[in-house]
Amino acid sequence: MPGPTYKKKERGLELVVWGDADNCRVQFSKTYKDKTTGEYKQSKYLFPDELDALSRIIADVQGWITNNKTPSGGTVQHEVMGVKLNVKTTNDDDIPW
Repeated sequence: MPGPTYKKKERGLELVVWGDADNCRVQFSKTYKDKTTGEYKQSKYLFPDELDALSRIIADVQGWITNNKTPSGGTVQHEVMGVKLNVKTTNDDDIPW
């Protein structure tokens, strides 16, 4: 099985993208170190101060998915300063003058 396509991690929170941007699944996990045993464990709970970090990594993953989608008909993909942009093409009939 191939590995993840994209990962973003911050403060023990991680989002992993499986598959390509056109047909993917996103997996969330939170890992913390147990203070008594020293073991790393999984948690399904977030503290309020972790919500900003979660928002940032969600935005990053969303941006990656958007920038890596295959352009549909009527769009052309351009890369500007390392950022992929899907630009909608126009026909002469679309110009209002």
